[in-house]
Amino acid sequence: WEEAIMLLHSSDIVNKAMGPGLVSKRALSDAVIACAKADQWEEALNLIELYGNQTEQSGIVSVASINALIRACGRCSRPDMSVQLLNDMQVRYGVTPNELSYRLAIIACNQAEHREMR
Repeated sequence: WEEAIMLLHSSDIVNKAMGPGLVSKRALSDAVIACAKADQWEEALNLIELYGNQTEQSGIVSVASINALIRACGRCSRPDMSVQLLNDMQVRYGVTPNELSYRLAIIACNQAEHREMR
């Protein structure tokens, strides 16, 4: 995941055609998913916040990257963040939640409830 972040940050320097600080949707998605798979949800969220709110690049955040982040939040006992991401998908990131998005947020809440019962 650390290498993915380094590559993403360097891609905005190498790819001058897109402009400074701009990355491709695929590069952002791959880096976010790599962080999420390593349960580094804070890093994944930082990447989305850094690159995903660019008005010059509307639609850069993919549903797959948000879903991976929702899943990682659930694994890391952060159902609150899972639900917040689900609620923010459309308005903040311009991504329409799909069935998997809702399912992952529900699973995150369910996992948290089971942890509390133990």
